[in-house]
Amino acid sequence: MNISKKAKSILLTCSAFLVLSAGIFTAVHFSQTNREIPTEEKPVITSYACWPEYHIDNATEDAVTIVYGIAGPLGETQIHEAHTSDGEIYQEYHRPVEIQVIQMMKGDMDAETITYLDPGGETEDAVYEFDGVAHVVEGQAYLFFLNQYGTFLNPATCLPVEEDGTIIPYWDMRIENEAQARSNESLPFSIEDYLAEVQKNLD
Repeated sequence: MNISKKAKSILLTCSAFLVLSAGIFTAVHFSQTNREIPTEEKPVITSYACWPEYHIDNATEDAVTIVYGIAGPLGETQIHEAHTSDGEIYQEYHRPVEIQVIQMMKGDMDAETITYLDPGGETEDAVYEFDGVAHVVEGQAYLFFLNQYGTFLNPATCLPVEEDGTIIPYWDMRIENEAQARSNESLPFSIEDYLAEVQKNLD
């Protein structure tokens, strides 16, 4: 059967149109399914942990690193496998943060920076948080009591230092003195006084 030039032209045009349409559909579908979800639209998955209790004495003893420094920006989320006490494997999320050392109390005394692992993180699908645990803030000074992995011993051992150089320790990490004994609240201390107390425990 002979097909006229006009019919061939129409057939070729229709075929090209169908191929183009299929390509557009595929591209649109792919971009929609792979659209980056904004942080505020992602579900927040909260973990609840039973942290060990620490006060300034045993925190000073158990910490591998005690450092007063300034937090840099939160790094990209990293995932590692951890084990429950029953041996079950689960995934933990954290973000590395470079800490500019102001004063190293325990650990690598020559270090100019150390890496702190901020708990929680964000993936393509969700945001992972620990109940009651705030992320460190870039540019904020902190006093850290860290374990061998670079995470805090418990949330009370990551202490923000205010711009005026004072620190308000969480209740368990307070310094015992006459004023504190008379108060039902944790009192502010100068960072110098608090570090001096840490040094006493180290000595």
